[in-house]
Amino acid sequence: RAFSQGFKSMLLCALMRTGKVVMCNQAIVDHKFKVSLAISRIKSPEQSWQEDTENFDAFANIEYIRMGNNKWKEEMEESLLKGRQVLLFTTAQYLINKLHLFYDIDVNLLIFDEVHVGGKAEEISNIRRYFDQSYVIDVSGTAFDYIEQYGDINRFVWTYYNNAKHCIENNLPYSKINLCVAKYDNEFKQYHPDAPDSITNLFDLNEVWNIEYLIVVRLRCLHTSIQPFLRSFSHLALSQLMR
Repeated sequence: RAFSQGFKSMLLCALMRTGKVVMCNQAIVDHKFKVSLAISRIKSPEQSWQEDTENFDAFANIEYIRMGNNKWKEEMEESLLKGRQVLLFTTAQYLINKLHLFYDIDVNLLIFDEVHVGGKAEEISNIRRYFDQSYVIDVSGTAFDYIEQYGDINRFVWTYYNNAKHCIENNLPYSKINLCVAKYDNEFKQYHPDAPDSITNLFDLNEVWNIEYLIVVRLRCLHTSIQPFLRSFSHLALSQLMR
């Protein structure tokens, strides 16, 4: 709706496992974008982009291509000649040194995944400027720093609260959470350095309480087909829990 009403950018802020990749791909299909570019500063989202693009029948005409090999541009051109839509996936660190290769490519849509991780860094800003004629979707489950930059029409925010409320009202199974407070252990990053929803990406608790705390979330699924939900809470909600 945002693009149809003249906006060039929008925010997709939705908790984990709500289908953000599917939503973006549906926008590619609906708007008939020929070339789209999904960008992340971390590699962990790549699997979801590839699997959701290749496994959904609705996206059968989208060719998923990972930048990083020397044949990506050749593969893209071959796909376009066949009338297919192309979705390129890459990291910002790789793309920033390959921008010159896009001199003859009309990129219709930029998707910045996990935008809360370095989304305001200089390299991301440079990429935005290079593709300043493209449509843009900023994607994150914890885009608290971005919500106020968008209006009601060009942002979609779907939190755990929204999901639970929707499921209750429609008599659907949903995941419940139990919250407890524990001392933060820096070893978490040692084992999950690239986790898109790692605690250091979610909260800067020192800034609020001058102490290091970890919100430990235990998800209890009521139905095996329901996947875990992102630990998506605002600083205000957390402050209430800490009282």
